[in-house]
Amino acid sequence: MSESAKPIKGYCLMGTKHSHLPIAGKCSAVYEKGDYGLALREFKPLADQGDASAQFNLGQLYYRFQASLGGGGVF
Repeated sequence: MSESAKPIKGYCLMGTKHSHLPIAGKCSAVYEKGDYGLALREFKPLADQGDASAQFNLGQLYYRFQASLGGGGVF
């Protein structure tokens, strides 16, 4: 997990378009930079292993960016 900002009150960059849940107490630097393809590859293995924060973050990626993906995006 790439590490960047420190979580505050259980969230990373709360109130911004880059807000997400920390995984193992760490925020994702690639997600914060807007590299959603790499963030997907970072979150997916953890989500597949049952990490609830990673699963939530994947859901947020899909929810926030599905309209702009048009079938050829990161998913």
